[in-house]
Amino acid sequence: LKKKADDLERKIETTGNQIKLLALKLGDAEVNVKNPGQAVAFGKDKAQLEEVLVALEAEWMEAAEAYETAKADAGA
Repeated sequence: LKKKADDLERKIETTGNQIKLLALKLGDAEVNVKNPGQAVAFGKDKAQLEEVLVALEAEWMEAAEAYETAKADAGA
């Protein structure tokens, strides 16, 4: 259970970093002016990653709670 929570935490971090990178690209005026199609694609990718992030966070919360419960039960 701990490994699952740790793996999810790493995925959350990676996904968050990808979102930040896309946000930076979207903030670049040159991308928006010179290649608006690419800017639209970046926006769609960012939105999809944000949905993935929400799902990963929910899954991580469940895994972390399960791990804490198992740990408490083992100590009882």
